[in-house]
Amino acid sequence: MTASHPVQSRTRSREPRPPGSFLQGPAEKVRHRVSGQPPQRARRPTPNVALSVAAIVALGLVLLVSAPADAGTSKREKIARASTIAKKQIGDRYQRGGTGPSSFDCSGLVKYSYRKAGISVPRTSSQQAHAARRISSKWLRKGDLMVFHDGGRVYHVGIYVGWKNGAHRMVHASRPGMPVKTDKPWTRSWYAATFRPRSS
Repeated sequence: MTASHPVQSRTRSREPRPPGSFLQGPAEKVRHRVSGQPPQRARRPTPNVALSVAAIVALGLVLLVSAPADAGTSKREKIARASTIAKKQIGDRYQRGGTGPSSFDCSGLVKYSYRKAGISVPRTSSQQAHAARRISSKWLRKGDLMVFHDGGRVYHVGIYVGWKNGAHRMVHASRPGMPVKTDKPWTRSWYAATFRPRSS
C-alpha cells in the first residue's frame, strides 16, 4: 500500500496590513519592483492644517462684520476732534470768507476744523446744513453743528462743544470785530445737525 500523505492546504494566512498601506495593490507592488522605491502612502491633512483654515475663515468673518462699526467709530472720533480743533482757534479774528488758519467766518471755521480732523465738508453754512443730518438737540455731541436760521434761510453755524450753565455751548466766528469765541444761542431759531453715522 502506498503511504498516504496529508494534503497540505494551499490557503495562506494573510498577514494584516499595516495602517496606511491601503494603496499597496498589485500595480503599486509592480512599481515598487521596477523602481526599487517603496510604495507611497497617501497623505492625510493634519489636524493643525484644518484648524488653521478654520481660524482664517473665522477671522475673515469677524473682520467683515466689525468693519462698518469700526468705520463709524472712527468718524465719531474725528467729529469730536473737530470740536477740540475749533476751541484752539478761540481768539482768532473774524474775516468774511476766511477759512483759516488765523482768520475765519462761521462756515470757514467749521470747514477748517473738520478738515484738520480728517473729514471733508462743504464750504458755506447753508451747504453744510443741507449735507448734515438734522437731529434732536438732546442728541448733540461734541463736534456736531448748531445751525441758525430765519425760518427758511440758514445764515449761521457753530460747532457744539458741550453743555454749561444750563445751556448748549458752541465755538463760532460770529461777526466782524468779534474774535472766535465760545457762546450760547441768542435765539431759539436754531437746530442741531450732525455728520455722525445714524447708528451713533
